[in-house]
Amino acid sequence: MPVFWHSVLFLAFVGVIFYFFLFFQKFQIKNIIISGNEKVSSQDIKNIVLSEVDKKIISFLNFNIKSRSFFLADAKNIKKQILDSFPMAENVKVNKNFPESIIVEVKERSPFAVFYSQNNDDRFYIDENGVVFEQLQEFGQDMLAVRQLTNSGSIFLGKKAVEKNIMEAVLKIKKSLNEKFKIDIKEADISKSMRLDVKTGENWQIYFNLSPDSDINLQITKLNLLLTGEISKEARKNLEYIDLRFDRAYYK
Repeated sequence: MPVFWHSVLFLAFVGVIFYFFLFFQKFQIKNIIISGNEKVSSQDIKNIVLSEVDKKIISFLNFNIKSRSFFLADAKNIKKQILDSFPMAENVKVNKNFPESIIVEVKERSPFAVFYSQNNDDRFYIDENGVVFEQLQEFGQDMLAVRQLTNSGSIFLGKKAVEKNIMEAVLKIKKSLNEKFKIDIKEADISKSMRLDVKTGENWQIYFNLSPDSDINLQITKLNLLLTGEISKEARKNLEYIDLRFDRAYYK
């Protein structure tokens, strides 16, 4: 008999614990706090969080018992779902604030350039990492244009359209020209032969070699020496191009 009552007490204890962790109102998610987002809708983010925290505990025919238990909320999965759903989001931090809150901090991508598809029919914002995150409806964007002159395959929002080494080269070139000579760049064309053609705001071009055995830093150093010594600011008015793809730099 004692064994029977011990079993009953044990099951009752398990039931209380079960209820306490899954259904006790104090531990149900009631607050979803979202910050950092500008373009991504707060309501859309909230809907994803709710879909992740609403757990079916018991389902029988049309009878469902759900729980929003703080203990069942999976912060890592919520983060993954938000990143997968919104290409605009570069990073997401999800924290559980005991006993009933979830805090979502969103870092959105900043447009670095406009990426042109191979046929120029579609244009997208890309960030400094070369990730495509928003298709443009209006084409009059006054910012750096990056063109892939070879077939780069399909373009998917949230995925890289330009390789990391190329984006790093463009960033270095842009920074060096702007900081040392107050020259902006308007276009960056990438060809299959690992050639990068940059058009400056002064309407002359620079040709770079991006092959694996080339050194972009050395090419930028050559460019800086030319613009500091041989090619004056006045001479740049008639400049057509500077070619840095070979051991010796050429210009016209």
